[in-house]
Parts: sequence; structure tokens; C-alpha cells
Amino acid sequence: MSLDALIGRDLEVELLRKAAVDAASGKGQMILLDGEPGAGKTSLLDGLAVECADGQHRILRAAAERLEQRLPFGVASACLGVRDLAPAPAAGRISELLRRDGALRGAVASAMSHWEFLVVEEMLSVLEEWCAEGPVAVFLDDLHWADPSSLLMVHRLGRVAAQLPLLLVLAYRGGAGLADLTSLADSLSVGGARVLRLGPLSEAAVARLAGDVLAARPGPALLKLLAAAGGNPLYVGELTEALRGAGRVRYAAGVAEATKEARATMPSSLRDTVLRRLDFLNPAARDLLAVAAVFDAGFTTRELSLVVEQPVVELLPVLRQAVGTGVLTDSAGVLTFRHDVIRQAFVGDLPATVPEALHLRAAQALADVGAPAERVAQHLLAGGDLDGSMIDWIRGAAPTLVSRAPHEAEVLLDRALRVPDLDGRLATAFRVERVRALLLTGRAAEAQAAVRAAVAVTAPDSPEQVELRWLAIHAQFNQGRLQEALAETEAALTLAQRSEVDAARLYGFAAQCLFFLGDIPALEQAAERAIAAGQRSGDQYAAAHGFDMLANARLFEARTEEGLELADRAVALMEGQEVRADLTMAPHLTRAHCLMELDAIAASDDAFDAGMRLSERLGGIYYHWYVNGKVTLRLLDGRWDDALAEIEANQGADSLGVAPGLISSAALITIHRGAPDRYRAELESIDPGFFDYRRRWARALMWEAQGRVEPAYRLLYESWERGVGPLTQQALHRICPDVARLGAIVDDRAGIRRVTAALAPFRSTRIASKRGTLLFCEGVAEADAGKARQAAEAYGAAGFTLYQAYANEIVALLLARQGDLTGARLAADEALSGYATLDASWDTARALAALRPFGIRHGVRGQRRRPRTGWAALTGTERRVAMLVAEGLSNPAIATRLFLSRRTVQTHVSEILTKLGITSRVEIAVAVSRLPSPTD
Repeated sequence: MSLDALIGRDLEVELLRKAAVDAASGKGQMILLDGEPGAGKTSLLDGLAVECADGQHRILRAAAERLEQRLPFGVASACLGVRDLAPAPAAGRISELLRRDGALRGAVASAMSHWEFLVVEEMLSVLEEWCAEGPVAVFLDDLHWADPSSLLMVHRLGRVAAQLPLLLVLAYRGGAGLADLTSLADSLSVGGARVLRLGPLSEAAVARLAGDVLAARPGPALLKLLAAAGGNPLYVGELTEALRGAGRVRYAAGVAEATKEARATMPSSLRDTVLRRLDFLNPAARDLLAVAAVFDAGFTTRELSLVVEQPVVELLPVLRQAVGTGVLTDSAGVLTFRHDVIRQAFVGDLPATVPEALHLRAAQALADVGAPAERVAQHLLAGGDLDGSMIDWIRGAAPTLVSRAPHEAEVLLDRALRVPDLDGRLATAFRVERVRALLLTGRAAEAQAAVRAAVAVTAPDSPEQVELRWLAIHAQFNQGRLQEALAETEAALTLAQRSEVDAARLYGFAAQCLFFLGDIPALEQAAERAIAAGQRSGDQYAAAHGFDMLANARLFEARTEEGLELADRAVALMEGQEVRADLTMAPHLTRAHCLMELDAIAASDDAFDAGMRLSERLGGIYYHWYVNGKVTLRLLDGRWDDALAEIEANQGADSLGVAPGLISSAALITIHRGAPDRYRAELESIDPGFFDYRRRWARALMWEAQGRVEPAYRLLYESWERGVGPLTQQALHRICPDVARLGAIVDDRAGIRRVTAALAPFRSTRIASKRGTLLFCEGVAEADAGKARQAAEAYGAAGFTLYQAYANEIVALLLARQGDLTGARLAADEALSGYATLDASWDTARALAALRPFGIRHGVRGQRRRPRTGWAALTGTERRVAMLVAEGLSNPAIATRLFLSRRTVQTHVSEILTKLGITSRVEIAVAVSRLPSPTD
């Protein structure tokens, strides 16, 4: 259908056409089409798709289906062609992720969340690669039926849409009361999406529409009848057709008028109207289409032939007629009803019990031909009571179904467990799989209750007892009940039927719980047992888990070299093995943190990148811990803009409680940059968990910036003195410069000396930053400018800009107090230059206020603050990204080139557009082309 043929939608057509042109020029556009069924949303998409195809857009289109609401990435997969018989090569990676049956076996909710994150990232990467090749138009219809995972993908796509030659049009039924859809629409609207609400057609438009159908001007009586359609284009058209087809319209002098019979016996429902329109179909065809109507998500000819038990050759004439007359549409061999109103009319005309029976028959037919488990399950869930044959199918398909569609699996398994006289061993297997499904859907408390009930009715000496205990451990762990999880682990270890492999993984998980509880001695014992059991059983994964936990223990004991050696052993054992969702670890993460503690900045950066790539490729739930590690590294080496970009890129995406660490890091940076209140609410409200030390650090500096120096010092000193969680005083050495600096302001020399004494082992270390921290604290405690200057040199050697500036500030203050104003000015110059590099305006103001009484004022040599707009406002990373955008690279390609995540590149591109005052990637390329060449 052409857009020009649509009646009464002139404004919408004009806006959609303009959006398509703007998107093709590189200025991404988002349009939300909101309207009731039959309002014309699909017709607008039809016409727009034709025009976009003529404009050389790549067209990606799909409609959500009611039965697929629980199928992860259902409509998103259809849109990207993942389900096509011959999917595009770029979609292969998505298909691989969606069908990794074993990857999530026994997984916990956090693993499912990370898997979902990986699929979204891969889908967005594919879309951005296609956008790099030319304009792309994404049309999603009936979004009110969309599954939550697809809505999440659309939400993420909306955040980057403006950067791409992308037209995103979403059609949905407003007022459906769906919280996820409402949140998505609100989010996209804030991001620049235009909402087009398709209201009723005007009386004039209704008259035009009816006139087109009847090839005559409708008379007043007919228009009065059509008013009952409420201005809905579909209802108007269907009612007009029904009246004409029933012979209830008479023509005279170019006017079509309703007969007396039409006015007296107007159809009572749209269902009757629709079915009357299909009177041209013979009874056999109508019966066949009524059966086909149970396939909400479409069907193939073979599937239908299996359900009705007729050869395909007998069905072809009817199906050809249905396609030819527009009742059905054919897309890559999948048949669907042209409009869901037609499908619903057929279903509604059936006796109440028939749809259930047809769904069960469809499930049996699909199971017999090996259809995907989730497709069979959709029909079983819509059908009636389960019979024996389908119970057998559930037994074989349950593990796969739990991995692919845990929501559907949980409901189906619960229903199967209610079947009378179910075999005991089979019931036990179903209970185990149902608990896995509950864990994957994040319902840990329900999983715990289900485990308890299952244990009570499972034979004590059965192998399922070990598996149930393992699931009970995860149910407790997922609720943050670490002590209870540990107790469950110890109980499982006493089971007589547990194997050596079971023992290895149980000891490894116990070590993991003890790590988060901060019990390092017990952690070491459990980790060593995991290593021993893993080596005896040949389970390298369990042994690697033990080495990784031991490495973490050494890291927090400040025995970093030993930690690095243990982490290297864990990495070596993990080589070539897939990350297990039920026993996750991250030896690359531990190794990267050890390298960071050793001041090996470049090697640490590489290790974080290697771990992130592995997490993306093989799965695992520690992806955001790698992000947090990179942020920590950039806090230290002064790449604060890059740190903020990483944090911004990963907002709302979290696993294992990393978000508080990222928020605290962002707060630290913004406090130094003169915005102490930017994250005040978050710091007060977040549950810091493992990152309590970082939140305390940020709160202390926030209080100092507000003039509350005494409480700031007490908070930070007491945090250091007691240690935080598993972190000992030496492991908290990063906060010691601030402890010493604040201690000097409140004149607690004794406290600073205690800090210095605890850091005494750093005196002989070869690690420059640790030696610098000891010298800094000694310089403050002893008012020794020489030691403070040595600290500055050590921090400079390590590449830690903030701490180097801290030390130079102390040198300047001490020399000024001693009367050496020349030396003080030189040291102040170095300090202010360091702060300017970081854009640390708060530190600059604090240092100048302290030096002003000695006549040292602003104007010393130093780097000026970077401007807020223009090319000079871009950071080094942003400039590199801009250059690669100008080369035509997509965000995923840039991410690969610069060893960044696609999301981080997206954030950098947004910053570039804002700072340059432009709106598209094309304009970035123009801006780069106008830069002077190096030879100019």
C-alpha cells in the first residue's frame, strides 16, 4: 500500500516521510505509532516500508506475537532475520548465543541477566554494522505483545539511534497497561522520539474511505451506520464491505445509501462482520483457517498439515487462495494472518473447548517433527490438560527449554508436576528443572521454597539430592544470604552420594562465599580443598576456581606477587574451557588487579580487555567487574573522561552488584571536578556491598568539599583503621593520601603516624606508587618537604597524576611555611598543572586557598583547563573515535580497534556530537575533514 493511498493520515504521512529522509542523511529518527487495533498502524508501516525500500534503506521488520511474550528476544530475533531459513551471516553470532542450550544449564539469575546483556550487545553490534553500510529502517509492529528482552534491546537501540542513519518506528496499542512498554515509550520520548497517536478518522475521512470502497458517495443513513465504527479505519472498511457484500447498500445518482434492512439488522459484532466478509471461502477452507488461527506466531504448510492430518498437496489450493485474497501473508515460507482481527474472529467463532484441543494437537505435531522446544511449549501452555505423550516430551526437552525460555519452562513444569500418578523419578527431575527455571528468572525466594519442598519428597540416597542442595546454595546466594549459602554448602559436602567432582565445585563455591564474607583464612582452606579435589577428579575448572580464590586472598593480604602467580595458574587451567554459568569465576580479573597493584598499568589494561573479550565470547557474569576494574585503573592514571564514559555506557547494566562501585567512582571524579552534590542522593541510598570502602571514600571527600572536614577525616580514618570487608589496612593504601592530607588539616599527627607505621613494609618495595604513599604520609607527618618531593617523583614514575599533584601541593605548602617561596611556587606550578590536566577544579581551588596567605596566587605556569565546546574540548580518546567515525567505521568496529566496548564507543560518540554542536556521524566526518593537516 502506498502512503498516498491512506485516508485521513496526512499529517502522520508527512512526518514519517521527513523522518525517513532525515535518517537517511545520518540523523537518526525514532517514531512511536500509538493506536487501537485497526487504527492504521500497520498500513502506515506498509507504505513507509515501500518508500524506504525505494530510498535504498535496509528494511528490518517484524510483529510481536501474543504467544511469544515469554520467549526471550522473540520479536527482536524475527526483526533481525535470526529465524530466517537462510539468516544473514552477521546474525549467526546472535543465533549462536540464543541457542547455547548448555551454556545456562544450572545457571543463576545473574548469569541469565549477563546472557541477556550479551545478546543485546550482539544485536546492537549487528545493527550498527549494517548502519555503517547504509541507512537502516527498523519497523516493529504490535509491540504491546513484545517480550521483555526485546523491549530491552529496543531501549538500548534508542540510546544510540540519533548517532546512526537509522529510522526506528514502533507501533503499539497504547493504554494496554503494560509497565515495561510504558517505561520504554517514556524513555524513548525523553531521548527524542516523536509520538504519533492515531486517533479516530474525521467524518470527512470516514466518508472518503467508504466512498473509495463503494465507488460512490455515501449517503447520510449509511454514514450514520458507519459512525458506530468510531472512526476506526479497519472497522469502517470492514463494515462497509460487509454491508455491500450482504446486499444492504443501494446505489442512486452516484450515492450509496444503506437499505432499510441494513438499518434494521446491522451486524452486532466485528467478528460477524469479518467472517461475513469471508463468505467467498467454502466451508472446508473456513474450517482449515480456523485451525490455522491457533498459530499466533504463524505456521508453515507442513505444520498445518500435521495438525489437520491432511497431505500438504490437499491444503495448497486453499492456502493459495487465502494468500491471494489477502487473508494470509507468506514471508519466507511462514504463513500469518494479514490482520490479527481476522485470526481472532476465527478463534472466537469456535466452541470454547476447541482452541485448547487444537493447541495440544499443534504441540504434538510440532514435537513429532523436532520443532524448537519453546515453540512446542507455547502451544502446550495455551492448551488443556497434558497427556502422557507430552509428559515424555517435557522430560526430554526440559533442560533445553529451561535454558532458552525459563519463564515458559517454569509454568509448564509446574503444570506437569500436577499430572496425577506422575512417576516419582520423573517428578524429581521436573522439580530440579523447575528450580533452575525459577533461579534463571530471578525468583530466588520461590526457588528456595521449591527446593525445600523437593528435598522433603526426594529419596535421601538419590543423586538428585546433591543437585538439589547445589540449587539451594544458589537460591540463598542470590538473595545475598551468604552465611546460609555457606551452611548449605557444608551440608551438601556431608552427603554420602556426592562425588569428588561435586566436592571440588562445592569447596570452590564455599571459597567464593567466604571471599564476599571477608573470612580470608577460611577462604584459603576451602580454596586449597577445591584445588586438591579438582586435581584428584581431573576437574580443571574446579582447580582453577580454587587458584583464583587463593589469588584474591593474596591480593587482599597485599601479597601481590603471590596473587599474580596464582592467578596465572588459574588462567592457564582455564585455557580453552567455557565459563560455567553455575560456577563462575574471573581469573583474568584477579590477574588484572594484581598487575594494577604492581603499577603495571599497560599490562593491567590488557588483562582487563582480555577478560572482557572472554566474558563477551564465552559467557560468565563478571563482565561489569571488568568494567569496574578499568574504571579504577583510569581513576589512578588520570584518564577520568574515559572512566566517566565507561560508567555512563554501563548505566543500568549490572551483574553481581558492581553498580555501587561505578557510582562511587563517578562521585569521586565529579567531586574533584567541583560538583560534590552530583551523586549525593546515590551515595546515600545505594547498598554498597563489596564497594563500601569506595563509597566511604567518596562520602568523605564530599563532606570535605562541603566544609565538613572533621567528620570527613573521621569517616576515612576509621574506615582505614578497621579495614572494610576483606580489605586490610595495607590493601586500603589507595585512600591513605587523603587520610594523611585530611589528618594534617585537623592536626591529628598521631593518626597519620599510625598510618605511616602500618605502611612501613612499603619502604623496601619496588612498586613505585606504594613507596610514594609511604613517603607522602611520612612527609605530611614529619613536615618533611624532601620526602613529599620523593613521593611526587614516585607517583610520577607510576603514572598516578592525582597523587603526584597531591604530593607537589604538600611540597609547596611545606616550603612556603619554611620561607622558600621560590621553591614553593615551582612546586605549586607542578601541582596546579596536574590538577588542570585532570580538570580537577576543586583541588585547584583548595590548593590556591591554602597557598594564598603566602602570596602564591593563580597565574603560575600550568596547563589551562580544556574548553567545554569545539574540537579542543575533545579528550584524546574522543579524538581517536572521531577520526575512526570519519573513516566510516561502525561503533563495533571502532570498539575492536580501540579495545573498548561498543557501549563505551557509543558514549564517546554522544560526547563528540554534544561538544561539537552537531547531530550526526556525517557531520563528524565533515568536522574532521576541516581540520588542518599536520603539514599546514
